[in-house]
Amino acid sequence: MAALRAVAGVLATASFPVTIEGHTDNIPINTFRFPSNWELSAVRASSVVRLFIDSGVSPERLTVAGYGDQRPVADNSTEEGRARNRRVAIMIESRVADVPAPDQGPGVIPRNDPLRSILPPAPDGSAQAGG
Repeated sequence: MAALRAVAGVLATASFPVTIEGHTDNIPINTFRFPSNWELSAVRASSVVRLFIDSGVSPERLTVAGYGDQRPVADNSTEEGRARNRRVAIMIESRVADVPAPDQGPGVIPRNDPLRSILPPAPDGSAQAGG
């Protein structure tokens, strides 16, 4: 819990979106509270989101995702593997724009593309259009 509170402290001072993912092993739970692993995984993620909100993280930046047993990171045939699959992942979303390089992007033909040899000169008089 201390580690999650430390993460919450960092997230509270930032502005990027965060998705909290809940995961389970492949053993069906089937209880009154959790009819399936889907509900269990969503509640796992929601409990972390609640802790983050209580620690000052802005709720509009948080998203909960429950994946049940659909995204294992280990083999579910062993107890060790199942234990690794019972987890919560904190996904921090990047706000860095994908800026294409000057010779990349829609409508731009890279400098080393063979198509450049058949292009007409650009309207500004440069050797080839498109970068």
